[in-house]
Amino acid sequence: MRPTIDSRPSASASIFQGKIAMTALDLKPINVAELSEDKYQEFMEANQRHIEANKKYLKSQYTQTSNPDYSNDPRVKPYATITVAGQVVATIDNQGVVGTDSNELGERINKLLAGLNEDAASSGPAAAQNRADKIAEMLGGRIVKAGTAMSQSQYNALAPFEQSGSTIDYVAMKTDPLYDQLQNLYAKHANIERERADYLGRQ
Repeated sequence: MRPTIDSRPSASASIFQGKIAMTALDLKPINVAELSEDKYQEFMEANQRHIEANKKYLKSQYTQTSNPDYSNDPRVKPYATITVAGQVVATIDNQGVVGTDSNELGERINKLLAGLNEDAASSGPAAAQNRADKIAEMLGGRIVKAGTAMSQSQYNALAPFEQSGSTIDYVAMKTDPLYDQLQNLYAKHANIERERADYLGRQ
């Protein structure tokens, strides 16, 4: 039986029904495979978007994202603190990331760092030391190196940070009723393509 589109409102036909209404005044079903090329392509593209949207939604329901725990990674441990009058005003970790509790000071530090002519290859403890020097100079403060401070060679020897990952429970996903509906949609879409090829072959 050839795939058809009923000209009455339906979930599958509503996307383009208004555009073909003038060719369906008798309200008879229309063979999708026998539509004009532009109408056929329009329907198939809309149908494909509908399938992909449902596929994406279904996968999202069975996807679990895992975020690595960096809390014990030596790169995020303190490299040094900047103290002014005995008070810690800024911290720098082994990556060179600067932190402060003061919004005003944070803005000043950001402007300072933005103006630094740092080597693009500079990273880790080398960057941390350079930034500590500049911040201490700006504030008239003192650098206190942390016990967790790394050397550049130690930093360079570490493997790259583990990236976040995600896993999909395909076994559970295939028990979802929407999975079967998607398989039917794929089959119908493929069947329309075969019918289209047959139709064009007879022209």
